[in-house]
Amino acid sequence: MKKTVLLYGVVMAVLIGLLKFVEYRFFVHDLSIEYYTGIIAIVFTAPGISKREYQVLDLIAQGFSNNEIAEKLFVSPSTVNSTPPTSI
Repeated sequence: MKKTVLLYGVVMAVLIGLLKFVEYRFFVHDLSIEYYTGIIAIVFTAPGISKREYQVLDLIAQGFSNNEIAEKLFVSPSTVNSTPPTSI
């Protein structure tokens, strides 16, 4: 248990350090708002995204409708409409 807590602590420290570095670069105008927002999104989503969540996001990025996503993933359209991708 201590090993897991320590590992999470180290990972969080590294991520916070990375975010502070990116924030500094943004404030000294080395990064545009698009890059800053993208980096923040990646840092918060990439480590915890499941294979299923990635599939949903990939289909959204490809421009599929909710009904098409439901067909491809074998779930009902109401599930796609009313449930965030993390619960599918």
